[in-house]
Amino acid sequence: MDLGEGAYQAREIFAIAAQLFEQALFMQKAAETWRAIGQYRKAADVLKAHREYGKAALWYAKVPDFMEAAECHHLAKQYDEAVVAYRKGKHFTELVTYLGEFVILIATIQPIEKADSRIVTRNVLAMVSRQDI
Repeated sequence: MDLGEGAYQAREIFAIAAQLFEQALFMQKAAETWRAIGQYRKAADVLKAHREYGKAALWYAKVPDFMEAAECHHLAKQYDEAVVAYRKGKHFTELVTYLGEFVILIATIQPIEKADSRIVTRNVLAMVSRQDI
């Protein structure tokens, strides 16, 4: 048996183990096993299906699938991280739409006075223009 064949067999065994963990509802173990063999999307899918949105977002970013990462960050109420994911993926149309919905959401939750709207606008623009990416 050469090294390539051994590595292939190990990945197959890990994949079987991950499926068994999923069937037994050991989702964290299933995700860790998928991650161990570089199957980041499968790891993220398992976590997302079981509402581990923050963790799923991290693995979607490794794929990289920044649209899914942004969605999971949003579902985890990690709004700043959702903005970062949209920016990293260069999904600017979706980013503008997301920020627009975010401002509307804030306005419906708490009516914004004219002075307050400038603060909200400034904060939203600051989120978009962050240079830490």
